[in-house]
Amino acid sequence: MKKSVLLLLFTVLSIVNGAEKEFNKEPYKEVEKEILKAKIEKYYNKKIVLTTNYIKYETTFSEYIEKSGFKPEKYYGLVTSDKKTLYVLIPKRDDKDDVIPKLKSGSKVALYGRVKKFKKDPKFKDFPLYYLDLEHIEVLIENNSKKKDYNFDSNNNKRKNKRRKRR
Repeated sequence: MKKSVLLLLFTVLSIVNGAEKEFNKEPYKEVEKEILKAKIEKYYNKKIVLTTNYIKYETTFSEYIEKSGFKPEKYYGLVTSDKKTLYVLIPKRDDKDDVIPKLKSGSKVALYGRVKKFKKDPKFKDFPLYYLDLEHIEVLIENNSKKKDYNFDSNNNKRKNKRRKRR
Protein backbone atom coordinates (compact mmCIF):
# COMPACT_ATOMS: atom_id res chain seq x y z
CA MET A 1 0.00 0.00 0.00
CA LYS A 2 2.76 2.46 0.96
CA LYS A 3 4.68 1.65 -2.23
CA SER A 4 1.67 2.37 -4.44
CA VAL A 5 0.99 5.70 -2.67
CA LEU A 6 4.64 6.72 -3.02
CA LEU A 7 4.63 5.67 -6.68
CA LEU A 8 1.47 7.69 -7.31
CA LEU A 9 2.93 10.72 -5.51
CA PHE A 10 6.15 10.42 -7.50
CA THR A 11 4.19 10.20 -10.77
CA VAL A 12 2.13 13.30 -9.93
CA LEU A 13 5.26 15.26 -9.00
CA SER A 14 6.94 14.18 -12.23
CA ILE A 15 3.97 15.37 -14.28
CA VAL A 16 3.85 18.71 -12.44
CA ASN A 17 7.60 19.25 -12.83
CA GLY A 18 7.38 18.33 -16.51
CA ALA A 19 4.59 20.86 -17.00
CA GLU A 20 6.72 23.58 -15.44
CA LYS A 21 9.55 22.89 -17.87
CA GLU A 22 7.26 23.23 -20.92
CA PHE A 23 8.04 26.46 -22.79
CA ASN A 24 5.07 28.78 -23.39
CA LYS A 25 5.22 30.10 -26.97
CA GLU A 26 2.02 32.16 -26.81
CA PRO A 27 3.39 35.61 -25.86
CA TYR A 28 5.89 35.59 -28.75
CA LYS A 29 5.06 37.18 -32.10
CA GLU A 30 6.41 35.69 -35.32
CA VAL A 31 8.41 38.33 -37.20
CA GLU A 32 9.70 38.06 -40.77
CA LYS A 33 13.36 38.90 -41.35
CA GLU A 34 12.65 41.66 -43.85
CA ILE A 35 10.16 43.44 -41.59
CA LEU A 36 12.49 43.16 -38.62
CA LYS A 37 15.35 44.61 -40.64
CA ALA A 38 13.25 47.57 -41.83
CA LYS A 39 11.55 48.40 -38.51
CA ILE A 40 13.63 46.92 -35.72
CA GLU A 41 12.89 49.89 -33.41
CA LYS A 42 9.22 48.88 -33.47
CA TYR A 43 10.08 45.55 -31.82
CA TYR A 44 12.26 47.03 -29.07
CA ASN A 45 11.53 45.29 -25.75
CA LYS A 46 8.97 42.99 -27.42
CA LYS A 47 8.94 39.19 -27.38
CA ILE A 48 9.49 37.81 -30.87
CA VAL A 49 10.13 34.57 -32.74
CA LEU A 50 12.69 34.74 -35.51
CA THR A 51 13.18 31.83 -37.89
CA THR A 52 16.68 31.89 -39.33
CA ASN A 53 19.72 29.80 -40.22
CA TYR A 54 22.25 29.12 -37.49
CA ILE A 55 25.88 29.57 -38.55
CA LYS A 56 28.03 29.24 -35.41
CA TYR A 57 28.45 30.38 -31.84
CA GLU A 58 31.06 32.79 -30.50
CA THR A 59 32.78 33.11 -27.17
CA THR A 60 34.57 36.37 -27.98
CA PHE A 61 32.70 39.63 -28.47
CA SER A 62 33.30 43.02 -30.02
CA GLU A 63 34.36 45.80 -27.68
CA TYR A 64 30.98 47.54 -27.67
CA ILE A 65 29.21 44.30 -26.71
CA GLU A 66 31.55 43.75 -23.76
CA LYS A 67 31.16 47.39 -22.68
CA SER A 68 27.39 46.84 -22.75
CA GLY A 69 27.87 44.28 -19.96
CA PHE A 70 28.15 40.97 -21.83
CA LYS A 71 31.22 39.02 -20.79
CA PRO A 72 32.35 36.00 -22.83
CA GLU A 73 32.63 33.95 -19.64
CA LYS A 74 28.88 34.34 -19.05
CA TYR A 75 27.34 34.47 -22.56
CA TYR A 76 27.34 32.76 -25.92
CA GLY A 77 26.94 34.86 -29.04
CA LEU A 78 25.01 33.10 -31.79
CA VAL A 79 25.87 34.03 -35.35
CA THR A 80 22.89 33.67 -37.65
CA SER A 81 22.12 34.64 -41.23
CA ASP A 82 20.63 37.87 -39.79
CA LYS A 83 23.73 38.97 -37.91
CA LYS A 84 23.74 42.50 -39.34
CA THR A 85 20.19 43.11 -38.12
CA LEU A 86 20.15 41.42 -34.76
CA TYR A 87 22.84 39.79 -32.62
CA VAL A 88 21.73 36.84 -30.49
CA LEU A 89 22.98 36.47 -26.92
CA ILE A 90 22.30 33.56 -24.60
CA PRO A 91 23.49 33.20 -21.01
CA LYS A 92 25.73 30.21 -20.34
CA ARG A 93 23.76 27.78 -18.21
CA ASP A 94 24.12 24.09 -17.50
CA ASP A 95 21.06 23.17 -19.56
CA LYS A 96 22.19 25.19 -22.61
CA ASP A 97 25.93 24.42 -22.46
CA ASP A 98 25.32 21.02 -24.04
CA VAL A 99 22.92 22.26 -26.71
CA ILE A 100 24.67 25.29 -28.24
CA PRO A 101 28.04 23.71 -29.16
CA LYS A 102 26.25 20.71 -30.71
CA LEU A 103 24.14 22.78 -33.12
CA LYS A 104 25.18 22.18 -36.71
CA SER A 105 25.97 25.05 -39.04
CA GLY A 106 23.21 25.65 -41.57
CA SER A 107 20.44 24.33 -39.32
CA LYS A 108 17.14 26.18 -39.46
CA VAL A 109 16.20 27.40 -35.98
CA ALA A 110 13.40 29.34 -34.31
CA LEU A 111 14.75 31.85 -31.80
CA TYR A 112 12.45 33.05 -29.01
CA GLY A 113 13.45 36.12 -27.07
CA ARG A 114 13.12 39.81 -26.32
CA VAL A 115 14.64 42.50 -28.56
CA LYS A 116 16.93 44.84 -26.62
CA LYS A 117 19.39 47.58 -27.47
CA PHE A 118 23.08 47.56 -26.62
CA LYS A 119 24.11 50.20 -24.07
CA LYS A 120 27.09 51.21 -26.21
CA ASP A 121 27.03 52.00 -29.92
CA PRO A 122 29.30 50.09 -32.30
CA LYS A 123 32.16 51.85 -34.09
CA PHE A 124 31.10 50.47 -37.48
CA LYS A 125 27.71 50.79 -39.19
CA ASP A 126 27.62 47.11 -40.18
CA PHE A 127 27.43 45.99 -36.55
CA PRO A 128 23.95 45.63 -35.05
CA LEU A 129 22.55 48.12 -32.52
CA TYR A 130 20.05 45.57 -31.17
CA TYR A 131 20.31 42.07 -29.80
CA LEU A 132 17.93 39.24 -29.06
CA ASP A 133 18.00 38.19 -25.43
CA LEU A 134 17.41 34.51 -26.19
CA GLU A 135 15.01 32.62 -23.96
CA HIS A 136 14.39 29.50 -26.06
CA ILE A 137 15.80 27.90 -29.17
CA GLU A 138 14.04 25.33 -31.32
CA VAL A 139 15.80 23.40 -34.06
CA LEU A 140 13.38 23.11 -36.98
CA ILE A 141 15.62 21.45 -39.56
CA GLU A 142 19.01 20.10 -38.59
CA ASN A 143 21.66 20.29 -41.26
CA ASN A 144 23.09 16.81 -41.77
CA SER A 145 25.67 17.77 -44.34
CA LYS A 146 29.26 16.97 -43.52
CA LYS A 147 31.57 19.72 -42.39
CA LYS A 148 34.23 20.75 -44.83
CA ASP A 149 37.66 19.95 -43.47
CA TYR A 150 40.25 22.65 -44.02
CA ASN A 151 43.80 21.72 -43.19
CA PHE A 152 45.94 24.72 -42.32
CA ASP A 153 49.06 22.71 -41.50
CA SER A 154 51.91 24.65 -43.13
CA ASN A 155 54.01 21.51 -43.79
CA ASN A 156 51.16 19.86 -45.66
CA ASN A 157 50.66 22.98 -47.82
CA LYS A 158 54.38 23.10 -48.68
CA ARG A 159 54.27 19.49 -49.87
CA LYS A 160 51.27 20.26 -52.10
CA ASN A 161 53.00 23.30 -53.56
CA LYS A 162 56.13 21.24 -54.37
CA ARG A 163 53.99 18.69 -56.18
CA ARG A 164 52.35 21.44 -58.23
CA LYS A 165 55.72 22.92 -59.22
CA ARG A 166 57.00 19.53 -60.44
CA ARG A 167 54.10 19.05 -62.82
